[in-house]
Amino acid sequence: MDGAFRRLIRRKMPDIATAELDQIDDLLKGPTMLEESLERLYTEAIEKGLAEGRSIGLSQGRSEGLFQGRSEGLSQGASQILARLLEQRFGPLPEWASQRLQSAASPQLEHWADLLFTASTLETLLASQRPAG
Repeated sequence: MDGAFRRLIRRKMPDIATAELDQIDDLLKGPTMLEESLERLYTEAIEKGLAEGRSIGLSQGRSEGLFQGRSEGLSQGASQILARLLEQRFGPLPEWASQRLQSAASPQLEHWADLLFTASTLETLLASQRPAG
């Protein structure tokens, strides 16, 4: 409380004790202290929420990245093995066949692997689409 306000209270209430005057001063400061405390708590809560959100996002991103990497790695490995088997059966693979193998998803590669020994030509085999379902 500023000096002028303190003098005004003393003039209007000459019998007020210094301790009571200090309590009035504390009450007047109270909203400011409360406001500052609430602002600090709000800021801390926001920062904590952001940190937790980043942590969860990073964790999910890593998990999804690992899953996708493993999935792509398995598909690429299957493609390479199937290419080697096709070369043994049909001879050197033309570029279009290599590209088709590299771009195929795992279910399609599995389907071609199932037909590897019954297909009469490379063209027939790679033209075959995996049945739906």
